[in-house]
Amino acid sequence: MADKDKVASIDIHKKVLMVVVGSREGEAIGPQSELERRRFGTMTSELGRLSAWLRERGVKEAVMESTAGYWKPVWMELEPYMCLHLNYAQVEARAGICASALISTSPSTGPILI
Repeated sequence: MADKDKVASIDIHKKVLMVVVGSREGEAIGPQSELERRRFGTMTSELGRLSAWLRERGVKEAVMESTAGYWKPVWMELEPYMCLHLNYAQVEARAGICASALISTSPSTGPILI
């Protein structure tokens, strides 16, 4: 791992994506002043802009939060470029799971809750 890896957090809603990018040293995220925040729409062109913005910043890993299936198009856009993790709150609530659900990024099997 590099000295400072760039990581992203994406809060996914029906019509908007709220994104924060920060630097990570080991397991710690840098100070608030170093965080970049951006808002994107959910249409295909906006997902392309999101992907380009994250890649320009060197993001290799992202965590996504979604309460419905709105994460799927975001996943399909970003999966070729970075490691993704998904906290799918609706599934967790139904299954009674407290911890975040980690998703595989295997193109052959697709997303799998672990």
